[in-house]
Amino acid sequence: MFSALISNALMNTRSNGPDIFTYQQRQKGVVLPQDIQLYRENLMPLQEINPINDQLADIIVRADEPWIETEPGKAWVKVLWTGAETGRWVVLFRWNKGYVAAPHKHLSDAHTYILKGKLKVRDGVLNTGDYDYEPNGVLHGKTEALEDTEYLFICEGPIVFFDKDGLTNYLSWEEWARMKEAAKAGQDTALNVSAGS
Repeated sequence: MFSALISNALMNTRSNGPDIFTYQQRQKGVVLPQDIQLYRENLMPLQEINPINDQLADIIVRADEPWIETEPGKAWVKVLWTGAETGRWVVLFRWNKGYVAAPHKHLSDAHTYILKGKLKVRDGVLNTGDYDYEPNGVLHGKTEALEDTEYLFICEGPIVFFDKDGLTNYLSWEEWARMKEAAKAGQDTALNVSAGS
């Protein structure tokens, strides 16, 4: 593709009498060093690529980052990233066998990847290595860890939890950010999204 782009551009570029050998090579799609230089000089002006925001940096969560207990002895989370500008959030969940999350609705799409264990989701079972895409608007009944389970969860927005009487909880990037800060300060980090398992 790059070769064709250069050749086509140079065939239409005026030069000071290219010799027939160079012309024939260009016809065959051969890119010559002088062609690349000419392309760079005439067709690809250098642009400023440094970010305007000089505070941009990777966010690294180390493997030894402590798990935050969300339900005593049953469920934990590592908050990997929360995006205030997008509403997205990324977490690792660790659930002991038998932990059950309450029914909920996704108000955005989400991605689940099972690192280890088994998770009962709606009418199916996700096993180690399985990936699940959940579109915006998906309703869940109870979600249950059939084994000790860890999974990566990437969510594009909030989730609402409910029972037979109505909404019981709301979970978005803000709740995760607050929970992470509370854990650092040694405060309560209960989520209150269990189905009472």
